Amino acid sequence: MKNNWFLLVALLLVFAGCRKNTDEIIIENEQMDPPLTVEMVNSNLVGTVVNEAGDAIEGAVVRLGDLQKLTDENGIFTFQNATVDGNGAYIQVEAPGYFPGSRTTTARNNTTSQVRIQLLERAIVGTFSSSTGGTVTLSEGGQIDFSGNGVVDQSGNPYSGEVEVAANWLNPSDPGFQDQMPGDMRAVDANEETVLLVSMGMMAVELQTPSGDPLQISEPATLTIPVPADMVAEAPATIPLWYFDEDMGTWIEEGQATLQGNEYVGVVNHFTFWNCDVPYPLIQLDGQVLFNDKPLEGYTVTIEIVSSPGETAGTITDSDGFFGGLVPADELLIISVVNICGEVLYTEEIGPFSNDVVLDPINITGSVGFFLAEVEGTLVNCDNEPVQNGYVIIDAEGNSIVSATDNGAFNSVFPVCDATEVTVTGLDIDAEKSSDPVTAPISTNIDLGEIQACDNDLVPPYYVVNIGTRNFVIVNTLNSEPITPAIQNMGSQGQNTPITVLMVDYEFVDQAGNEVFLAYQIE
Repeated sequence: MKNNWFLLVALLLVFAGCRKNTDEIIIENEQMDPPLTVEMVNSNLVGTVVNEAGDAIEGAVVRLGDLQKLTDENGIFTFQNATVDGNGAYIQVEAPGYFPGSRTTTARNNTTSQVRIQLLERAIVGTFSSSTGGTVTLSEGGQIDFSGNGVVDQSGNPYSGEVEVAANWLNPSDPGFQDQMPGDMRAVDANEETVLLVSMGMMAVELQTPSGDPLQISEPATLTIPVPADMVAEAPATIPLWYFDEDMGTWIEEGQATLQGNEYVGVVNHFTFWNCDVPYPLIQLDGQVLFNDKPLEGYTVTIEIVSSPGETAGTITDSDGFFGGLVPADELLIISVVNICGEVLYTEEIGPFSNDVVLDPINITGSVGFFLAEVEGTLVNCDNEPVQNGYVIIDAEGNSIVSATDNGAFNSVFPVCDATEVTVTGLDIDAEKSSDPVTAPISTNIDLGEIQACDNDLVPPYYVVNIGTRNFVIVNTLNSEPITPAIQNMGSQGQNTPITVLMVDYEFVDQAGNEVFLAYQIE
């Protein structure tokens, strides 16, 4: 399945950051208007941040506008009752050792949207001398050719010395592509028109000194981006190049690439995420998924372009079963609903549509070839009062979903692949408490009654300290054990406060030389 123009996990169906680090070199671009009309709504956003192996990333910095959170030990973050752009809530994520990640999702008033962001390892794939330039080749295919005397430091001054190159090719045929790519696939073309992209290949590139200081090119470099074998036949001879603008959370057209064999070759003038894409005119498509007239939350809805078999976008239904986002205009489409077992519950040919459209509700009834269970209950705090800011993790033998609470209440319908029991853990974010796991046998209706989030302390994933005249956030990188002794040794009281990460400043190690935690300067 080619998830080529996925608009975001909670769904800009495309179909549904700016890293303002003091280390970063800023690329000056002409200011553009937002690509779509801004419509502010109050919504809940729940997300999971994982690595390429699917393992949770704890302590990742997550930003939603001026709001900021850190992921917990499950890689989960929540924003409750946040005021966001309903047409494009832009979430940015950073974690040491990874390329920055982001997601743009649609949101509706008083509902909960879910997103999943997979961060790509920021591995050094090669080096070259700044004076002579050179070629760096990626193990999975593709390469970057650098000009001599064409690298500058973060102040724009010429840099002389060894240059380390971190790069990662994103395969649009990979099922994980939709979780890895930044933002979504909305874009602004050379005529400043908003379009929808279908990717033929993407690459992330960053440069640094051997000591880790960021660098940027001042002379053009040549990118060679592989085209997946199953997409070569449909790849045009020339294709626009697009870079991801982390300020706007949008792809911007700049230059073009030429197909040479099974690779696109093009020239770029700066490095970020680059993308080879075919642009489409777009419309807004909305709908709702039900099961026996009950909303289905957390299910994947895909849209496939009939004229380009395999060109598929995906999104996740919200707490009311709604989905919505951007799809190509005037194209015959196939819509499908897929459960977490990978089974297709529903599929239908729709369109073409020339204007925005709201589909009739998709109501799945009768037997769907797998077991659906409904779990419900109430999450209460240590005083037996409903938890106002919390969520539950529902796990059925490896298939996990996250459901935010509404005045303590939770209710979710989920598919059971082979599980015989379900485990539910409740978390109270404000009180930093969690429940012990509650286990129950699988049945059609599972009423867990009250779950008290009072059994365990949630270890804060960060602490704020003061060193001299500067404030820092200390992030534990080895485990979730508190690092209070380190804070006390620095003569400051740890506290949980909103933070803005500016730069990695210190690295702390234990006696064996193992990295224990990092210190980020904050304001």
